[in-house]
Amino acid sequence: MNVVGTSIKRIDGIEKVTGMAQYTTDIVLPRMIHAKIHRSPLAHAKILGIDTSKAEQLPGVRAVVTAADLPDVRLGILTLDEHLLAHDKVRFVGEPVAAVAADTPEIARDACDLIEVEYEELPALFDPEEAIKLDTPVVLHEEYDEYEKLIEIAEMDERPANLWQAYRIRHGDIDAAFKKAEDEGGFILENRYETGYVHTACMEPHGAVAQWSSDGALTVWAGGQSPYIARDGLSRALNLSPSKVRVIIPVVGGAFGGKLTVKEGAIAAALSRKARRPVKIVLTREEDLSATTARTPFIFYIKDAVGKDGTLLGRKVTSIFWGGGYSGEGILKPIFSTHLYPGSYHLPALWVDSYGVYTNRTIGGALRGFGCAESAWPVETQMDIIAEKCNIDPVELRMNNLLTEGERTAIAMPVHAFSAHECLNKCAEAMDWGTPSEQPGHPWYRGKGIALGNKYSFAPTASSTELKVHEDNSYELRTSAVDLGQGAYTILTQIVADEFGVDIDKIKIVTPDTAITPFDHVAGSSRQTFNTGNATRLSCNDAKRQMRELAAPKLEINPDDLDVSGGRIFVKGSPDRFIAVEDLFVVEMLAGKRPADAEVIGKGTWEVTASPHDPNTGQAEHPMAYMGHGAQGAEVEVNVETGQVRVLQFASAIDVGKAMNPQGVEMQNFGGACMGIGIALHEDMRFDENGQMTNANFVDYKIPTAVEMPLSKYMKSIIVEVPHQEGPYGAKGAGEIVVVPTSPALGNAIYNAVGVRIWAQPLTPEKIVKAWKEKQAASSGS
Repeated sequence: MNVVGTSIKRIDGIEKVTGMAQYTTDIVLPRMIHAKIHRSPLAHAKILGIDTSKAEQLPGVRAVVTAADLPDVRLGILTLDEHLLAHDKVRFVGEPVAAVAADTPEIARDACDLIEVEYEELPALFDPEEAIKLDTPVVLHEEYDEYEKLIEIAEMDERPANLWQAYRIRHGDIDAAFKKAEDEGGFILENRYETGYVHTACMEPHGAVAQWSSDGALTVWAGGQSPYIARDGLSRALNLSPSKVRVIIPVVGGAFGGKLTVKEGAIAAALSRKARRPVKIVLTREEDLSATTARTPFIFYIKDAVGKDGTLLGRKVTSIFWGGGYSGEGILKPIFSTHLYPGSYHLPALWVDSYGVYTNRTIGGALRGFGCAESAWPVETQMDIIAEKCNIDPVELRMNNLLTEGERTAIAMPVHAFSAHECLNKCAEAMDWGTPSEQPGHPWYRGKGIALGNKYSFAPTASSTELKVHEDNSYELRTSAVDLGQGAYTILTQIVADEFGVDIDKIKIVTPDTAITPFDHVAGSSRQTFNTGNATRLSCNDAKRQMRELAAPKLEINPDDLDVSGGRIFVKGSPDRFIAVEDLFVVEMLAGKRPADAEVIGKGTWEVTASPHDPNTGQAEHPMAYMGHGAQGAEVEVNVETGQVRVLQFASAIDVGKAMNPQGVEMQNFGGACMGIGIALHEDMRFDENGQMTNANFVDYKIPTAVEMPLSKYMKSIIVEVPHQEGPYGAKGAGEIVVVPTSPALGNAIYNAVGVRIWAQPLTPEKIVKAWKEKQAASSGS
């Protein structure tokens, strides 16, 4: 390999830094008009009537749509519980009720204000622990039993009316584990934890452009994570055959899990069909933060049985995922969040009950680290508390409890390419773990913290690619993988360059367009390097097979005795016997040369199957494509008078199997640290008593800037390479594991500095000052 494993420059870097990259907002079509959405001001209400007459009469308005203009179909990922525009009821503030297309965005906005909706306000439900009760007085979806469901939930004697997901893990005898801990000098540790309300907060807001052709076909341009998921969603929402829907993904300005569907594209398409004009819709920052999916909280109750030497005997977890008005992309989170528990530590007993419930808040969706980042918060905090109780170093305690290669986890999955030991050791070394922090003096106190994490890559899944060989010895890769900024196209380019032994400038990527590029599942779950990378290798191999077969008659040799590299098809062992790639593709004609009848297009599909999940036990031998591991450490400085936390140094050691582009991995490490620090310390969607988000702007929704990050010389990126037997060149993904251990590493560092635990994220100054004062009061006896 000459290119894979090297830090080549990003192939999309120049067009982005020069402003040449075309995002959704840059698309302008002839006669294009603009759309805005009329949203519900109430968290829970019946819709008694909608009057759009005043909006329709406003000069410049070209179309108005409500649910009455759309097919009466429900949408969703695995539970179909949502309409594109609200029908009889609204279930969160900001839910789309109607939409307007007009000559300018300003006219469309004014027209939305003229739409009159008559509501009957209903009691709202904002507390997930109330929502899960059997006797809750507020039910969001009275018709839930009628919904189409594509996933089975765990058996229950009686389903709470607001519950839409239930999943269990059952391994070992948990009661015996608790009894053993008590009888043999160990202890039981039980605590409650919460994660926070966090938004993906991408620089590029949600948007789409829709246009219909004269034959009734629809084209939608939208910055999303999966053109084929988008195509299927559009076809269902608008009652179209998938062959009538074309989705093109422009350059995407960030997603992090928040752009899995294209609701805005479907609304724009409905308006475009009615107006007979192309329609563009771009959400405002306020809409983007308050009305699109977010990483809504989890509540965890965790109870550990611990031997006197710190050995984990058993773990029992009950978690409640704080869903919103609809199940949305969060439908899988109560399941996938459980993958973290058996992924790192040997657990003789593990019992998990994980639930998802409706509340009248914004819809819960994906955000980098889907479920595992949340579950790491209670697990890795517990590990530090156990270490302190046992008077064992936190790193040593973790090492003593780690799984080993080849054993089976608590869900019966064989352990393969297990790298947690190496990640933990290298992270501790980078942090100079054995040396206590130097103390600057009151009111500042310093401390170090460390945490371990794991992140699955889901299955079943599949990726397909096509590789066309051109007559000038250039190579065109057609892929529906989406580069969201993580460098996917650069890595795929490196693979093609190495497979054919040519320079990078010989490779062209054809980006997602469902009319041209073959199926790929999604840019998510750290899957593209692993899955699309393998598919790319397969399509390269198929193209090389065709090239060998074309060259064999010319060289009078068996195709199996030929190889392809450096623009030549040559005899193995005799590289001087060759034919140039260019000569495969031309034949002589009276008027000169023309392309040969043969065309070389290699095709490859990589598919990962999965054992079915048993929702009652969680047992599945192969429930995922692979499991990645990582460890992170932080040194912080805490001001006990103001609660301010400064991150002085940060180390991130992640296993990527094979670093396809080391600089790209380093940027994932640094970018993940920035996002993880924001989630842990700053980011917090806030709501008033009526369910309205009160900080839907980048002034009040706090995203970390360079000021909040350690100086670059104190940011340490450590690459661990433990190859996976099925990864391309042994590679695994790197995009999500980088945020999984961050919050507990920082929480543990704060405790090491000032001796207070914060149980609910984010770890804000107000919470730290309050906990410090309570600690001081307790120590003084007042």
